[in-house]
This record gives sequence, structure tokens and C-alpha cells, in this order.
Amino acid sequence: MLITRYEFLAIIALPLGVGFTLQGGVGTATPVAPDPVSARVLDVSFSDDVAPILDANCIKCHGGLPDGESILEAGLDLRTYESVMKGSEFGSVVEASNVDDSLIFLMIEEGDMPEEADPLSPDDIETIKTWIAEGAKNN
Repeated sequence: MLITRYEFLAIIALPLGVGFTLQGGVGTATPVAPDPVSARVLDVSFSDDVAPILDANCIKCHGGLPDGESILEAGLDLRTYESVMKGSEFGSVVEASNVDDSLIFLMIEEGDMPEEADPLSPDDIETIKTWIAEGAKNN
């Protein structure tokens, strides 16, 4: 029994058509679930996001003004962007775009700072990490 060209195409096309339909059609990429970390919109502001964390958790020892005198443990003042970027008596504490070399982040992440208070929340730690990773901008 010989089959015609049209019958042959029908035999081939039917499985292909079903396959294309299941895959979303010809030339249509199958959607891939986004990576939750890279899918986030990241744009951390120093003034809106980082400064409030520092004010609430760090200023007591790094910029507080009890009795009119500044307390600057290790010479680190965390009251302004400029003073944060200036660093401490030991040097820089923020290496823009380099979280692994930013002493402020490493000490916060390890729980060494704040020294005499509760550790920062995971969200606050992530905010500081993201700010540094994004270039530690004055925004």
C-alpha cells in the first residue's frame, strides 16, 4: 500500500503540531522561572534605606551626642554619608561595590556589631549588603 504525499505529511505533521502546541508553538521559548535574587529590583538609597538603619542601631556608639560630646568608637562616625565613607581610624569601612572587603558589612553580618545590642535583622543586613554591592551611592 502506497501512501500519498499528503498522507505522509499528515502523519509527520500531527505529532509535530502536538509537540509545538505543548511547547508553546514554533519559535516560542518556554518560560523559565526567574532567579529570585536577580529578579528583585535593587536600588537601595543611602538616605532612605541605609541611614535609618545606622541611626537606629549604630549611632549610639558611632556618632552619638550624649552631654554634648560625640562618641566615635574607633573614630567611626556613621551620622552622614560623607563620614561613613571617610571610615574609621583604621581606614575605610565601606568598599563600594565590594561587599567582601567592606568591614562594616562583615562586622554586622558576623554579629560583631552592634557590640552591645541585638544583631541587625536579616532584612537590614541585606539592605546594607545591597547598598554596598550597588556601589554605595550617596542617594
